[in-house]
Amino acid sequence: MQTSPRTQILAEPGRLDFFIQRTFAAPRALVFRAFTEKRLLEQWMLHPDFPMTIEQAEYRSGGAYRFLLPGPDGSRVAMFGVIHEVCAPERIIQTSEYAGLPEKGLVALQKYVFESLSEHNTRVTIHTLCPSADYRDGMIAAGMEPALNQQHQQLDILLANQS
Repeated sequence: MQTSPRTQILAEPGRLDFFIQRTFAAPRALVFRAFTEKRLLEQWMLHPDFPMTIEQAEYRSGGAYRFLLPGPDGSRVAMFGVIHEVCAPERIIQTSEYAGLPEKGLVALQKYVFESLSEHNTRVTIHTLCPSADYRDGMIAAGMEPALNQQHQQLDILLANQS
């Protein structure tokens, strides 16, 4: 069972989009559930150094989600979106937006693809389309890589305990 040691962020300069990719040592159905069930999300997305609250997680076509994250001044910042499509265990299409940004309506479109590489290995690719290259670069520069690596390491542990 081979997993990627780190999450990859693939971002070509000047483009509006980027890709996040990671392979997990678990069956596709289980990995998909870990991304869509609140009970499982809470076990790998939350971290003592990054106290996030999952207020809403309705992963179904037409559903919505809302996470509260720590802001730079100690306040809470909301990340939220609409779930446009859930096609289990293949894909999720959703929007992502942050409340409290100086400019409202900066919505990113995300497509999560869950690819079965073998019976016990699943590649997750997240394709994110941002409203501008500056917005995209700001998201990545704001600490996305270390946060994702931490979360995905926690997800590796959760998946190993679920299998």
